[in-house]
Order: sequence, then C-alpha cells, then structure tokens
Amino acid sequence: GTYTYLLGEHHSLPVLSITVDDLGMFKNLYYASAKSLQTANAAFFNGEHSFNKDGLIRLRGHTSLDLPKKSLGLYFPDWVDGPLEADVFGNGVTTFTRLHVRAGQDNLKTLFRTELIQDLVLESSEHLLSQSSQFCVVYINGSYWGLYALKEDLNEQYYAGHYHVSPGSVIIEEGETALEIGRASCRERV
Repeated sequence: GTYTYLLGEHHSLPVLSITVDDLGMFKNLYYASAKSLQTANAAFFNGEHSFNKDGLIRLRGHTSLDLPKKSLGLYFPDWVDGPLEADVFGNGVTTFTRLHVRAGQDNLKTLFRTELIQDLVLESSEHLLSQSSQFCVVYINGSYWGLYALKEDLNEQYYAGHYHVSPGSVIIEEGETALEIGRASCRERV
C-alpha cells in the first residue's frame, strides 16, 4: 500500500495525490507526450468521497499533448487491483475502471468551460446524461502539479453504472468527428 501525507498544505479544493514508482520515467513520458502505462497509486481526499487505490497512469487526450499541462488517465484493471469502488462524485455510481484527470484543453484561456457545460446539463434534467467532474489540486510524488478536473471516463463501466446494466452488455462505437476529418484533410494538403 501507499501512504500519502501532505503537511502544511491548505486547499479549498479536494486533493488528488498520485504516486508513481519511477518519477524520472514518468516525467520523461510526460514531456515527450508518450502514452505509455506506468504503475501508480491514486489517493483522493474529499471527505466521504475519498479513496486510495493502486492502478495505472498514462497520458491521454489529443489537444493537451501539445500543451505544457497534459491530461492523464487513471486505470484500475482487474490484473492490478481491480476496479475502484467509491462514490467519487456523490452521484451513486460506485464502480470505476478508469478516471480522467483533465488538464482542460482550453487551459490557456479558461479551465472549466467543458465542466461548466456538463454540470449545467446534469442540473437541467435528471433524464440527461453527462460526465460528472470534481476540480481538484493534483500532486505527483509530493510535488504540486496544478489544478485539474477529475472526471468520469466515457467507457463501458460509465454507461453500466448510470443505466444499471452489466458492462458486458454495453457496446461503444467510435468514429471520426467532422473536426478530426477536417484536420486530416488539412494535413494531407500541406
């Protein structure tokens, strides 16, 4: 197990403390924008919605990989320590195989645009589904890493948890968006 102590730190937001086995390797992957898995422990301090869990970490996303502050993915596979069991967002969903630690692709202007829209959707109707999130202060191996949004990850477990079905009954089809197709066309013309 991993124990985390943050002494003399006072934050008004929850704290996510991530501990990686090899900080040098993590930093090399981070600054090279490499999406390689590494073992990690994630400890989230938020009162009754806290957790401490072993798993994996890697960079994720597309836009943030080109920015100084990058998004991260936390993974809790069966072969490491199993799914995370905690009501992280206070919404009744208690099983997570992945969480998104979002840097905010618009972080040079704002950090919360996407999360604000998603929160407004959640508040507007109980019949609309959107990712829950929680802003938090992130530490990696005891060093301050910045302000991020801890979010539900859109995967089979997400839909299973919200619709009360088995993850095996969920099929996710992915396709290219018009923006991705447009970017590919621009690259081909250059």
